[in-house]
Amino acid sequence: MDSADPLLSYLLEMGFPQKKAEKALAATGHGSVETAMEWILSHPDDDGEESEGNTQPAGDSAPTMKLPLTEAELEEQARKLEERRVQRRAEVAEQERKDEIEREKARRVSGREILDAKEKAAQVEMMRIAEERRREKMEDKKAKEKIKALIEEDRRNRDKEREVSFFIIFSILCAVVVLLLQQPLSGNVPSVTPTPFSTPTNSSANLDQNAKTRIQIRMFDGKPLVQSFGINEPLSAVRLYAELNRQDGEIGPFGMMTNFPKKEFTEDDMQAPLFSLGLVPSATLIATRKPSSLNY
Repeated sequence: MDSADPLLSYLLEMGFPQKKAEKALAATGHGSVETAMEWILSHPDDDGEESEGNTQPAGDSAPTMKLPLTEAELEEQARKLEERRVQRRAEVAEQERKDEIEREKARRVSGREILDAKEKAAQVEMMRIAEERRREKMEDKKAKEKIKALIEEDRRNRDKEREVSFFIIFSILCAVVVLLLQQPLSGNVPSVTPTPFSTPTNSSANLDQNAKTRIQIRMFDGKPLVQSFGINEPLSAVRLYAELNRQDGEIGPFGMMTNFPKKEFTEDDMQAPLFSLGLVPSATLIATRKPSSLNY
C-alpha cells in the first residue's frame, strides 16, 4: 500500500500500527478515516497480520468469529483514541514551537551577521574618506609650497635683472665719460657732467635695504594676521603669507587694498616692493573679493 495515502498517514499519526491501519482501510474500502477507526475499534485483537491458512483478501466481507465490542468497550476505545489524538496534537504543537525557536535563533544570527557586515562597511567607508582627506591636504600643501617656490624664484630673477640693469647703465655711463675725456678741450665744447645712476628712495630719506615693515592683513572674518616683511619683498609675498595662514574658512584668490589712503592694488602692484607702495614702516591691508579667473 502506498505510504503517501493521506488516510493512512493520518491513522499512523494517531498511533495505530501500519499493518492494522492498512487492513482497516482495505476492509472499509478506503471510505474515510472515521469508518477505518470504527473498524479498528471493533477489532481490537486484530493486529493486521494474515493467518497461515487464511488466503481471503483483507477487503472480503466474510464473517469473522470475533465478538462485537460492547458499548462500554467502544467508549473506552474512543476515549483512548481521543487521548492519542490530543497527545499527538500536543507533540505536533511542541515540535512546531521548537521549530519556531530554532527559526528565531537563525533569524537573530542572520540579523547579527548583517549588522556586523554593515558596521564593517561603514568603518571601511570612514577609513576611505579619512584617507582621501589626508591626500587632499597633502596635495594642497604641495601646491602651496610650489607657489611659494615660484615666488622665490621670481624674486631671485628680479634681483638678477636689477643687477644686470644696473651693470648695463653703469657701463654706458662709463663709456660716455671715456668718450668725453678723449675729446680735446675747446671753448666751444660745453662741459658735460655725468649724472650718477640713483636707485628709488623714500620721500624722506634713503632706506636700509635690510629694514623691515610690519604688515597687518584683515581677512574676511575680520581677524588680523600680523607679520614683518623686508621692505624689498613684493606685495605678492604678503598675499602668499595670508593664504598659507588664513583661518576664515574660505578658499580662492583675493585682492588687497588700504583704507587710508584708499587704494586697491592691481596684479601689477603685486610684483612691486613694499617700500615703493608706501607700506613702510607699517601698514594695514584689507582682503577684497576678486574674480577667481585672475591669476597670480
